[in-house]
Formats: sequence, structure tokens, C-alpha cells
Amino acid sequence: MHRHLLTFALALATLSAWAEAPFTVVEVFTSKYCPSCPAAESYLRKEALENPNLLVVLENVDYWNGPGRIDPDSNPDFTQRQYDYSNLLADRPGKVFTPQPVLNGRVVADPPLWLSWSGALKKAPAIPTTLQASATAKGGLIVSLASKPKDAELTVIGLTPIEGTKLWRAKGVKQFPVTGTTVSLDSARLPAGTDALILLQEAGPAGILAATRLSRTP
Repeated sequence: MHRHLLTFALALATLSAWAEAPFTVVEVFTSKYCPSCPAAESYLRKEALENPNLLVVLENVDYWNGPGRIDPDSNPDFTQRQYDYSNLLADRPGKVFTPQPVLNGRVVADPPLWLSWSGALKKAPAIPTTLQASATAKGGLIVSLASKPKDAELTVIGLTPIEGTKLWRAKGVKQFPVTGTTVSLDSARLPAGTDALILLQEAGPAGILAATRLSRTP
């Protein structure tokens, strides 16, 4: 399978839904310049290999950046997403750290030592893959819901695989209101990435209610 960093709008022309069992969404806020992040990511490679139920997505924040050191994968949208989660999940607003794993939008795995995450990763439930998503001829996206939940939003995260692992690197994230049981998104509003993770979340963002993935076809 050829995987180039095209814009998500171009990639969507050949995207198709994954046929798979429910999975646990593990969003890990990380940085190239975080001293403890490489070891944590190595640990997560092993966890993802041993437990195919885990979908581990690395979201690189930008607050570790400084003069002469810019993480090329960093994105202020990931930083904002981490702070939004903190406002709901932390014992005080604004409490963030790296590496920080958020499981299914509901639980922060035991910080700060990554060796203590195993129990939380194993206990986190799988998310139903009940969203129906398809690409349009013009590179947009149509998401269909069984019913319109109250106070929910759609999150689309552009993904690219990390070679030699079962981890994914997030390339962008966008939130969209749920205005009905069918949500249509044009290509100009979608994040970059060769694959996509689509989440139905409680507003916040908060708990993930349903999920699906789209992948490039061979």
C-alpha cells in the first residue's frame, strides 16, 4: 500500500471504511522534545503489538517548541485538544503533561510514569464502530448516525502510520457540530493525513460514543 503525505482531500478519493471489531482509542499527547516521551512511545509500540484492540494515536503538542527546536509534527490544535480534555478530566483546569494518554476521551491513564499505564490500557472498554462514513466524489466526507445524540460533536483526526509499528501519528484534528443524523463535510474542512479516525464525542471534547476509520485502498 502506498502511503504518501498527501492532503486528506486528495486521499479521500480512494478511502474506504475499515471492516473491524470495536477498538479502544488511546490519544497520547507527546513531543519530540519531551525527555520521557521516546521511552513511553517505545512502551506503547509493545502494548499495541500485543493488544490489537488498542488504537494508539500520537498527537504532538507545540508547547515544547522553542528557538532552534521545532517539532515538525507539532500542531497547536493538539495542544488545544489536550487543554480541553484537561478542563474536564484533570483535578484542576490546565493541568497537562507529556506524555499524557487519554483513553476513549474519558480517562487519563495513571500519570506520570508510563510503566503504570498497563492496567488502565487493559481495562479500557472498546468503542462501538457504529458510525457509517463514506467519501464523496469531490473528496468530501459523509457521516451517518443511527440517531442524533444530545450535546455531541464529530471529531476527524487525520492519521499516518508510523513505519514498523502499529502506532499512528496524528496530522491534524477538526471538530464539527452534529446537526442531524447525516453530516456532510467538504474536503476544504478536513484535516491532513492519508487515513482518518472519525469519532462521535460528547461535547467538550469528552467521552467517545462511537468511532470508525477510513483507510486508503491498495
